[in-house]
Amino acid sequence: MHLFRLFLFLTISITVVNSIATILFIPLDERFTTRSIVINLARLIQNDFKLITPPIELISHWKQPANSSLLFQWLNYQITNSCSISTSCSLLISTEQLLYGGLINSRLSNTSLNELNSRLNTLVEFKRQFGSKLQIYLSSVIMRIPAYNEDFEEPDYWATYGQLIYLWSFYTDRYNVLHNQSDEEQVKILEKQIPLNILNEFIWRRSRNYNLTYILLHDYTKNYFEHIWLTLDDNAEYGLNKAEERKLIQLINDPSINISSKVNIYPGADEVSLAILSQIVVNNKQQQQKPTFTVRYRNITTQN
Repeated sequence: MHLFRLFLFLTISITVVNSIATILFIPLDERFTTRSIVINLARLIQNDFKLITPPIELISHWKQPANSSLLFQWLNYQITNSCSISTSCSLLISTEQLLYGGLINSRLSNTSLNELNSRLNTLVEFKRQFGSKLQIYLSSVIMRIPAYNEDFEEPDYWATYGQLIYLWSFYTDRYNVLHNQSDEEQVKILEKQIPLNILNEFIWRRSRNYNLTYILLHDYTKNYFEHIWLTLDDNAEYGLNKAEERKLIQLINDPSINISSKVNIYPGADEVSLAILSQIVVNNKQQQQKPTFTVRYRNITTQN
């Protein structure tokens, strides 16, 4: 209860003025490049927008995941209170933070697909309840496959088997695309070097994350979300992550669900919130006036 009171009041916000829009920001994780830089940029638009983000105590810290229940409570409180006095309310949300408990935890956790889908439904319920006044912008990462033995941001087994898993993924996908016999032989060799339980865990977690992204796009994007950025992180030419990307692109371009105008594939996870913040500002400004853009050169000698 003490922590619940804490996050109700310890929010970081830009100065409130009359008749401004509210942006509720749930970052990818706690780093400067994913959280503080967005807060800093929002100071440039404080006359028109109020940015509110959870206190840093509520979000993930390295391999310590966020409590999704507390984040949803924080979000519900802010939507009910802060958004009620604003001209408009936009959610700028990392699905990794809100649904999985953070970017690293999306690579580590054993949370079931059913539980993650239940959390996604809770987010959708906000839109059902508040309707057009609530604009929801999301980012979602296609999980990476590092090519080295290091478990700093990966499961513990990555320290021993990371490179082998990367190679297994690479040759598996390349064989499925090109059908070269040599690639299939490499897959069989690598499978003998990776314990079956570890390989199965890796495949299960990738499948779970992919299926949640598929549900997000197929079931909810058209009617409930304004825009979604799918981000790619540390990608090679082939791999299970590239196979997932190809399948998701096919889904996005499927005319029967009609979401191609609502989804971007974005090369880079850390800076995506800056792109989304810019989109929110432009969308809100277009309702009042057409935005203008000016190029400013830090070094004037580079202008030509």
